[in-house]
Order: sequence, then C-alpha cells, then structure tokens
Amino acid sequence: MEILNDQKVEQQEAPQTPKQPTAPKSNNAARTSVFVGVLLIVLGGLWMMSNLGVIGTRVFDIIFSWQMLLVILGAYFVVVRNYWIGDSLVAVGTLFLLTDYFNIHIPVVEIFLPAIVIAMGVGLIFARNR
Repeated sequence: MEILNDQKVEQQEAPQTPKQPTAPKSNNAARTSVFVGVLLIVLGGLWMMSNLGVIGTRVFDIIFSWQMLLVILGAYFVVVRNYWIGDSLVAVGTLFLLTDYFNIHIPVVEIFLPAIVIAMGVGLIFARNR
C-alpha cells in the first residue's frame, strides 16, 4: 500500500497463473521415437556385422539400398498409422527388391499397375465408411 497525495492507493499484484505442465508427447511422436531408435539400433548392428564379416556383402547391399529405403519409409508410415501410403511404399520397395536382387521377373505393366488401380478403388470404398 502506498500513500500518494494523502490518498491510499493499493497496488494490485498481477494475477499469477499456475504453471502448466508441458504437454506429453502425442502418440505419433512417441511411436516415431521408438521406430527411429529401433531402426538405428538394427542398422548399426547390421553394419557392424558386415564389417566383422558375419553377413556377406550381398546382404549388406540389399539392406542399404534405395529399395530398402522405400520399405523402411513405408514401415514408418504404417507405424504412424498412415496405412495407405505406408502399404504402398512397402509394396513398391518390395517389388523393386525382388526384381533387382532376386532376379524375379514381375510383369509390372500387366499385373502390378492394374493391382494398384484395384487397391485404390478398395481404399476409396473403405475410406468412405470411416
């Protein structure tokens, strides 16, 4: 309380807001952390096993390829529950892995592209019901 010109003036303190706890991580953020952590552990272990000669160079080339990157990205999208993109990336990455490394001929134009069109139709039907 202060006295100004013989008048009592009470100072009002600023209202104190209670400290709010920080928001917990969302489910997707927690899933992402776990996925990336497990991925780094697995990739580091495979890399070390390749350096020690436990796994061959062919397996190493398959694991550290752009096709496997598509599969891993697809798995990430499945983990964060974006199934449409995740399943598509896993399918495309697997297709390229099969054709490049295992010499399996898959007629892409005759089978795979029509299958994608069918899958898109099925996805649209089930997405409509959500």
